[in-house]
Amino acid sequence: MQASRHYWHKCLGLVIFLIGLFLIPQGLLADSASSLLPEIEQVLEDFDGLKSSETEKIDGSGIASSSEDELIDVLEGFGDKGSEISPEGELTDILGEFKDSDDTSSIEPADVSRNRFNDLSGSLTFGVVYNIGHDAPATGEIDHQGFSRLRSKLDLALDHDLPFDFKFRISGSAFYDAAFRAAGRADYPDSFLDQYESEIELGETYLQGALLKNLDIKIGRQVLSWGRSDSILITDIWNPLDQRTPGIVDIKDLKLPVTMTKLDGYMGDWSLSIVAAHENRFSKLPVYGSDFYPSDQPLPPVEEPEDNLENTEFGAALTGYFNGRDISFYTARFWDDTAHFTSDAFKREHSRLTMYGVAASMAAGNWIIKGEAALTSGFRFFNQPDKSFERADTMVGAEYSGFSETTIALELALFHYLDYDSVLAKVPDSTGNDQVQMALRTTREFFNDRLAVTFLASVYGGDARDGAFERISAEYDLTDSWTLSGGLILYQNGRKPMFRNIEDNDRLFLNLAFHF
Repeated sequence: MQASRHYWHKCLGLVIFLIGLFLIPQGLLADSASSLLPEIEQVLEDFDGLKSSETEKIDGSGIASSSEDELIDVLEGFGDKGSEISPEGELTDILGEFKDSDDTSSIEPADVSRNRFNDLSGSLTFGVVYNIGHDAPATGEIDHQGFSRLRSKLDLALDHDLPFDFKFRISGSAFYDAAFRAAGRADYPDSFLDQYESEIELGETYLQGALLKNLDIKIGRQVLSWGRSDSILITDIWNPLDQRTPGIVDIKDLKLPVTMTKLDGYMGDWSLSIVAAHENRFSKLPVYGSDFYPSDQPLPPVEEPEDNLENTEFGAALTGYFNGRDISFYTARFWDDTAHFTSDAFKREHSRLTMYGVAASMAAGNWIIKGEAALTSGFRFFNQPDKSFERADTMVGAEYSGFSETTIALELALFHYLDYDSVLAKVPDSTGNDQVQMALRTTREFFNDRLAVTFLASVYGGDARDGAFERISAEYDLTDSWTLSGGLILYQNGRKPMFRNIEDNDRLFLNLAFHF
């Protein structure tokens, strides 16, 4: 009861702030910020050099005509066309314009080479995270106060069209974090520095195209999303997550690509996907030395299955689309992302699971109603090594967008073991019969969709007894190329292993990204 009271008291300030934020008229905010926006935009536009080049193209003298004159010219152009086209001939003439646009004979080689160059895209991000909740450490402990991230990250992606309507993509990322050198690298274990200080990783890299008129193939490292939930994993089982700093970004941005082959067949309103995952990849979790690590001592190593034919994951999805409604049926044979202790307690390993699931959604006015259900068997635990367990998972959710520039989404999930044994509640399994999860997300946009403010609360257990976190964040498009984002994330302790002793891990974060 005391932990629950502490959780709600800690959230009270956020709730009051959010009520004020989402009730403030956008016009009031726009007026108060109007004097600052031109100055910010001018600095960044001078850096990009975009405005000057556009102005020179408008007028050979380097002086652009006023926006009012441009608008008059455009409207006069529409007026001239309207006087010449009869109502009966409008549709024919419009379609004729589209037909003429198919003529590519006027395209010169210089244009083609420019388009090929534009296939390269990416971003350069500078990220800062500041820990605000830690006290000074005891002798011999790692000091987690202050900056925990001073990271520069480069993301690159190359997309290229191939003959016969095939496409190829290769992407990757690399980062270096200077926070640990500034704090003193000798204070951190090597295993921690290997995961948090620097990284080079191959991202989505695949070949995609049509084998037949109604049959597509996609082979390589890719992200595959099943289900309808945005914040809770029920049937979405294919991609592990980067959980080294839990909750700081959305699930969709945490997914790690996996090497797989996917065939998609289409027939009327239905599609059938057949999936084979050749790479057994698991979530990146906090390691020993992180303030999110759930133990004071390193845990036994994890024995991961080899990448071979016998250990291949496979599954299928059948999806139908019908006038604002859709439904999917799933089945999969895959590896449990969470490793369990073996009977000798000297190592951990992953169980082989089988899942049958269904997901559906329906649009009704300003509402989207969605749901998922899955029956998964094969779970294994240390305290009952001779038996596998079966779990039924359900999720219901709703999303409402009837308020101006605002979206509110709520998802509720229940994870229930059908043949539960009370011995599973003991350490190290720490697994209850019923596990409840709730996710509430509210997003509002300002300044013609240039600023988005989001509040997310993720609660485990009916009264947050298993842990919780709340994140309030904002993302602002400074220009077409520059984005500034940041926010605050708060954590609460709970019985769930990942939430043990993390209530001091509250953080402020800020990111400046240049997109090209």
